[in-house]
Amino acid sequence: MMRHASRALALCVLVLAACTGSAPSRASAVCAGVDAPEGVVCRFYQVYLETRPVGLPTPEQERLLAPYLTTALLSRIDEARGYREGFEAQHPDEKPPFVDGTLFTSLFEGADRFEIVRSEPTANGGAVVTVRFGYDDVKPWEDAVVVTRDGTRYAIDDIVFAGVGEFNPAGRLTEVLSWRD
Repeated sequence: MMRHASRALALCVLVLAACTGSAPSRASAVCAGVDAPEGVVCRFYQVYLETRPVGLPTPEQERLLAPYLTTALLSRIDEARGYREGFEAQHPDEKPPFVDGTLFTSLFEGADRFEIVRSEPTANGGAVVTVRFGYDDVKPWEDAVVVTRDGTRYAIDDIVFAGVGEFNPAGRLTEVLSWRD
């Protein structure tokens, strides 16, 4: 009887783990608190994987991502959105900028998993957090996330892209958001 109860309990634990998606490299990765740079980055990418923004985040996606981004970076996103809207109004028959691909990883298609590799402190009290990403069967890559103090909190201020795939060359998120034709 006791052996059957042990098996049933083990089966319940396995089923519960499967239902909660406990794979450590997916969105359910255990994150440090947001009072640490790596915690901010980890939680940001958890939300990213849950919302999967394509191009500029929608207002709802931006609301969910905003707690992890600096005021300056959010302003750049809003400026890019304004540029896109102006472009759409002036060129209704053309594809506007900032509607395809991902903005938050090197690969155009985005990522479906991530892990924090390391966090290196910077002179300004922030850190550069290296994140290893994966997507489907693409070779994993690492991007560097620049975290700084924004008021009293840590927040992401930029992302340095390694450059993966033909549509996302090496560069910085702030450069991409500043693009104007």
